[in-house]
Formats: sequence, C-alpha cells, structure tokens
Amino acid sequence: MTTDYPVLEHRERRADRWLRGNRLRIAFLIALVETILVLTSVVGWFVAVGVAAAVIALHLLLGRKAKREWIRQLSWTLAVSQTLPVLIPIAAVVVGTFLVLAIVAGVVIILAFLVFGRR
Repeated sequence: MTTDYPVLEHRERRADRWLRGNRLRIAFLIALVETILVLTSVVGWFVAVGVAAAVIALHLLLGRKAKREWIRQLSWTLAVSQTLPVLIPIAAVVVGTFLVLAIVAGVVIILAFLVFGRR
C-alpha cells in the first residue's frame, strides 16, 4: 500500500526535511549562478573543474557516510550543483560546433546549386 504523504524519518529535524525537500532547487540555483559566472569568464572553466572535482570527491569520501542527515543532504546538494557548471560549457561548445557545421553544409549545398544549376 502506498501513501501520498511524506514519511518522517526517525529523529529527523524540520531543517533536515526542508533541506531534503529543496535540495534539487538549491543545487540548480547554485549551478545557474556558477554557470553564468563560467560562461561570462568571471570564473575560469578550469577553476570550476577543480572545485567540482574537490566537492564531488568530498561528497563521495565523507558526505555519503556522514552520520548527520543535514551533512549528507548538503554534501549531495553541493556535488550536484558542481556538475552543471562543468557540463553546460561543454554542451555549449558541442552544440555550437554542430551549428557551425550545419551552416557550412548549407552554404556548400547552396553554392553547389548555384554552380552546377547553370545551363
């Protein structure tokens, strides 16, 4: 039998429940701000990669095994928030490259029609 109401964990504080319930929103907000800083070159991409590597390593080594719920939730939130600023610039470069290739292919096709279409 399933229920629609949230289950309260034993010895869980209100702040722990709030953090668990909002951790994805918080992670996306942090990631958005940091991604804007990376894309506008306020923060270097290699600095963002270094910070992401350190935060994710701390989460994997310490955060997942922490006895306190808020430390686990905060660690997870920070690790997720650090992945997007690293991945979004890579995705922007890939999409930009495909866009340039599509434009060049279109220009080559139009040029071929103009050159070979004359009679």
